[in-house]
Amino acid sequence: MLTSKEVLHLESYLSFQKSHIQTLEYLHHAVNDSETKQYFLDLIKKNQNQFSTISKHINSDQPMYP
Repeated sequence: MLTSKEVLHLESYLSFQKSHIQTLEYLHHAVNDSETKQYFLDLIKKNQNQFSTISKHINSDQPMYP
């Protein structure tokens, strides 16, 4: 079980990560090179998966590592 302080830190991290994903999405749309576009798309997917996993565990009070 997470303490309230740990949850606050994780929520702060998720806020940062959400901003990071938005920046990656902007860069993905701004570049013309297809390899670079794909690279940004891969980073977006990885960050979104991590965001979803952490968010799910915070909201359901499940252990992060079963």
